[in-house]
Formats: sequence, C-alpha cells, structure tokens
Amino acid sequence: MKNLLNMLSSLPERVYIAIFIAIFLISSVYAYILIDDARILDQRIAQKQQELDRIIKLKDLYLAKKRSFDRTTSKGKQESVISLTLLEEVITKSFIGGKLNMLKPSTIKEGKGGTIEVFDIKIGGAALGEIITCIKSLEVSGFFIKKLQLNMPAAGQTVIDMSATITGG
Repeated sequence: MKNLLNMLSSLPERVYIAIFIAIFLISSVYAYILIDDARILDQRIAQKQQELDRIIKLKDLYLAKKRSFDRTTSKGKQESVISLTLLEEVITKSFIGGKLNMLKPSTIKEGKGGTIEVFDIKIGGAALGEIITCIKSLEVSGFFIKKLQLNMPAAGQTVIDMSATITGG
C-alpha cells in the first residue's frame, strides 16, 4: 500500500490533469450519446402517438359507417313487407289443376333479435310442371322459398302435394 502511495505522490500534476480531462471527455461523450438516444426515443414516441390517434379516428369512422350500414339494412328488412295479395295471385295463376289449401302468415326469429315475416302454403293435387312454374314465378316476383316439401298421395300417383315456407326479398 505504501508503494502505491509513493508512486502516486511521485507523479507530476500534469498526469493528474490529463487523467481528469480524459475522464471528463469520456463522460461527456457518454452523456451526449445518452441525450441523442433520448431525443430519438422521444421522436419515436411522438410518431407512435400520432399513429395511435390516426388508428382511433379510423376505428371511430369504421364504427360510424358500420352503424349507418346496419341501420339502413335493418330499415330495408323492415320495409320489405310481403304482399299477401301478390303472393296469392302468383300462386293461383301458376296452378290449373292444383288447389291452394292453406296460406298462413307467421314470423320466425332471426339472429340479432330481428324477425322475418314468412308464409306457410299448402297446395294439393298439382302436376309437377305446375309446381315448377309456381316456384319460378315466386322467385321472379322477389320471394324466396325457405322450405319445400313434395309428397305424392297414395290415391293418385300423377299429382303431387306441396308444402312450402316463403319469405319476401
């Protein structure tokens, strides 16, 4: 330990000043690097905040347009009321030998709490060609066939009974 103290006391003051200047320069360079990194980090944070603001605005715009679209489609569903007269007219014009036995309105529940107005129909004693003509006429008039059931009664094998569920377009 005495050797170290003797060696340090024998060094001239210039060496101490050089060591002090070297330590000062190294710490100054290190502080400059840290300040530069902090400045770059602040710029990145500002960019990310601007991107976040833009994304939030886009999300709000998307949600507003989605709500608007949902309102217009729900209005369209509410306004598309099936005309019972048109449905009966299309069915009776399509059949010559067949007879409309039942035309019953009802509603079914759809997803999102909505309901759809549908009609259950039963036709008896019709030829296959008349049934095909009726289905084509219904689709051309804007109706959709949700369910269709064809039965052949045991008494007459040349006629068909039809049951269907129809909804509007």
